[in-house]
Amino acid sequence: MAWLYDEGCREVVQQSWQEGRGQGLQSCIEYCGNRLTRWGGDQYHKYGKQINDLNKKQQRLRGCTDPASLAEFQRLEQLLSRTEAQEDAYWRQRAKQHWLNEAAANTKFFHRYASHRKKKNTISRLMNDNGDWVEGEPMRNIIFEYFNHIFYSENPGS
Repeated sequence: MAWLYDEGCREVVQQSWQEGRGQGLQSCIEYCGNRLTRWGGDQYHKYGKQINDLNKKQQRLRGCTDPASLAEFQRLEQLLSRTEAQEDAYWRQRAKQHWLNEAAANTKFFHRYASHRKKKNTISRLMNDNGDWVEGEPMRNIIFEYFNHIFYSENPGS
């Protein structure tokens, strides 16, 4: 996911799809994956070092008021912001992978979490137009009427 913040990722994908185009979908996907792995390499595991380097470069420019220094400071600020977003995406994805591994090993925990999500995401009752709460099967009519009203067109031929 962190690669998506880098402009070079799109170029690698486009180029590899063009080059592998005639070999079939599966081969094209494999070719693209190999190219991305070579392109990404190790650079996306060293965010802390990159962020520290960028901060040091910015510190050296603090207090400088000439246009070149200000432009460089702004460029570094944008690069720092993008690198921090990449790091955040990388660690969110890693945390999710770790959580999935732990959940698979601990089925009681996983089932409790899944049950909680289902309960949280379930609509148990709705309020109708009269202000009354409706539960169960009659909710279907409220939902149907709501969307029917939203997507109703007075001039369907226009």
